[in-house]
Amino acid sequence: MSTQQEQQQQTKQLFLVVTWTIKPEHVDAWLEAEFEAWQTVFKQSECLFFEILRDPLKPNSFRLLECWNKDRDWFDNVQMKTKPYEILAAKTLGKDIIEEPLKIEYLERMGPSVKGSVVKKGYLDGTNKD
Repeated sequence: MSTQQEQQQQTKQLFLVVTWTIKPEHVDAWLEAEFEAWQTVFKQSECLFFEILRDPLKPNSFRLLECWNKDRDWFDNVQMKTKPYEILAAKTLGKDIIEEPLKIEYLERMGPSVKGSVVKKGYLDGTNKD
């Protein structure tokens, strides 16, 4: 394996974009359950980034951005079976609080090999940093 291939393999990262649309009357309870799960998830060494975004035009719609230093197979077969995800699922799925079906997108970061991967100073200002 070439050095370039090794570097690309080492920098390979899995991004998840998870869309939750919650019934408006359940938003606060969902945020509480999500925060409880997030506190545990982010402490895991494989989790590199976790962000919760809210749609300003539809305030009961949220997107979770998660970045992992593992692949999709690991995420589906290991991470999704961990306690935080089980707890979140138990508190949300099947509880009639979700307005639209949960949507999960799996994306791979292309990384430094492409010119579109940039972070400017100020991007994460005010964010908790590990």
